[in-house]
Amino acid sequence: MDWQKWNLSELGKVSRIEFNVTGDSDNGYGFSQPAYFAWDDLAVRFE
Repeated sequence: MDWQKWNLSELGKVSRIEFNVTGDSDNGYGFSQPAYFAWDDLAVRFE
């Protein structure tokens, strides 16, 4: 799988970004599969 690039500049001024991880592999106690994602080459510009 290739990296997915997002350009969030059109959102304007952003104070936070939040990720919600969901899945369909639930064993009654939560996920039965690892819930993670990779994040690389993050660029932040402060004004």
